[in-house]
Amino acid sequence: MTKKNMYLGLFSIISVLLFLSLISVTYANQSWHSTIAYKCSVCCDPEKPVTISLWTRNFENNNMTVDAIKLVSSSDDIFATKGEIDGFGTSITGPDGGKTFKIDTTWPDTGYDYIKYKACFYIIDWPGHSEKWYCTDYVTKKYEGNYECQSDNDCEDFEYCDISGCVSECKPVVQESACGHIDNHRWINYECCSDSDCQVNYICKQHECIEVAVKTTTSTTTTTTSTTTSSTTTSSTLNTISETVCEGCLYEGNCLGYGTRILKDNTPLYCDLNKEIKIQKEVDEICKNNYECKSNLCSDGTCYNIREEIQETKGLLQIIIHFLKSLFGLV
Repeated sequence: MTKKNMYLGLFSIISVLLFLSLISVTYANQSWHSTIAYKCSVCCDPEKPVTISLWTRNFENNNMTVDAIKLVSSSDDIFATKGEIDGFGTSITGPDGGKTFKIDTTWPDTGYDYIKYKACFYIIDWPGHSEKWYCTDYVTKKYEGNYECQSDNDCEDFEYCDISGCVSECKPVVQESACGHIDNHRWINYECCSDSDCQVNYICKQHECIEVAVKTTTSTTTTTTSTTTSSTTTSSTLNTISETVCEGCLYEGNCLGYGTRILKDNTPLYCDLNKEIKIQKEVDEICKNNYECKSNLCSDGTCYNIREEIQETKGLLQIIIHFLKSLFGLV
């Protein structure tokens, strides 16, 4: 064999090998396309649910099987998978075939306000039966939320965590009444803060209405009868009389009769007929009973100060007497 023929043979072999190599590259890098979409249940934020949809299309005139899918962050952390290698797989027929794969997962906490990730497909293509992971380019998703708190425990004792959509903030607890307190980041109403908050025959003790026990008095009368013919003595039956002790105002655990006047913190008070403790009235205010007035005198429906009237009358008499004395030269 001449050198020329040997070179021609060697060139032919190299050409065939190169052609086969190009065929394998074509199958290994078949033309396919995938788009990524997502739908968040509330907000697209770390630890929040999300459904990621991957639409994949095969542009080649062959069959392509997707065995498995994985979602990979830019730090190479796999945060979601679907299917498995050597599984049954999903066939996508080219060139017009297209499939949508949905993955339910949660967004990972990257430590930033965004995530950069890609979708990778384990693809088997036919003919040729080449198997390989193919990945999309990285896509970036910015997280949406603005969270000052995640729960009430992140707030002060007098605040609660208000979460609305993708925003949360600590807000002051609303005071719902004048009688209550804040407990565990919530306003709790007391049952009572004074005796007047309770019904009749109840008093307020440690913010609870406690029923006042009705006291009774019992009197016993024993009659003994003696006979001359016998030394036996008989006793009559016991007579028991019960009566309610308080028929006025319950005040600081005590029962005050109607019209009873007391002084508390230099303020004159009295027990009214409606079983309420009230402040005594000034002169000329409307009244029905003497005990309603500071002057202790109710006349013609108003509080009347007779001492002032007497003083004024005495003063007027003194003026008249002095005038008469001066008139007759007695002064």
